[in-house]
Amino acid sequence: MNIYLLVMLREQGKRALLVDDYSEMELVGAEPVEIPERFPFYSLVNITGTARGITETGCKFPLDNGEIHCGYQYGTSNEVLPGQIAVASVKEDCCCSSRISRRCSAADRIHTICKKTG
Repeated sequence: MNIYLLVMLREQGKRALLVDDYSEMELVGAEPVEIPERFPFYSLVNITGTARGITETGCKFPLDNGEIHCGYQYGTSNEVLPGQIAVASVKEDCCCSSRISRRCSAADRIHTICKKTG
């Protein structure tokens, strides 16, 4: 899965961004990541264990010093507040941030996923 390429590159001290026609994905760690309003919908998904010290601001569902486990993903489907930039950071471990552009419908996202996987 391409997400794990992000993990591999992070372990080498590099930062990477996966981009397609409708979305962007990157890992969020201690260095804050900004999610601009042009990506009004985003999720933080833990892919490596337990992420601790999660902070999210400028969003519909802010979080202060939260924790997300791989088995229970409650960081999905957040929204950037109008006129703001959401900011996310993770003190311990990392999460994958997936940002969806407003020009993309759910049907378009499903079509893109199906096209890439099969």
